[in-house]
Amino acid sequence: LTCSARLMVQPSVQPLFTRKLEDVDVVEGRTARFDCMIKGKPLPDIMWYKDGELLEESSHLSFVYEDNECSLVVLGAAEPDSGVYTCTAKNLAGEVSCKAELAVRAGTGGLLLPAEGDGEEQPSGLCRQVCPWEDQGQAVSAAGAAHPLAAGSRAHRLLPRRLREEECCHHGHGAVSSECCPGSM
Repeated sequence: LTCSARLMVQPSVQPLFTRKLEDVDVVEGRTARFDCMIKGKPLPDIMWYKDGELLEESSHLSFVYEDNECSLVVLGAAEPDSGVYTCTAKNLAGEVSCKAELAVRAGTGGLLLPAEGDGEEQPSGLCRQVCPWEDQGQAVSAAGAAHPLAAGSRAHRLLPRRLREEECCHHGHGAVSSECCPGSM
């Protein structure tokens, strides 16, 4: 009686970032997301740090792993979330890290309008609505539509619907706004 077996040993490959983290700038209350891609054999363990402190998943922080893509999602970012974030990948063959900064800035308190030349031309007698708004807190009017900033982009810009002069020039305060309705002052 004889027995034989074949053993195939695959060499370990040190982790390597094929796409590194990039700095993120986000308005307070919005979602911030860090993405990177990594390869290695065996598949590396991933750890996330903020300012050198190990992070744990929570209702505020989410770790997303899909194939070789690793993401850290910060829900409802606030000023204390600002800092340097590090993704560390480790396996039997080694360890690598990459860093990026999150800057959380205060909200503008108003509706973001398209950059000049960015939107459609406005026919005479129409204007853009400028008003306070909220997002996750509630009440962004369905009048606006979110449009991607670039093809395939996760970032969007809210383009408000255009209103007739009588709808927008008084802003509910009885005062006519020359920025909204030129020639009405």
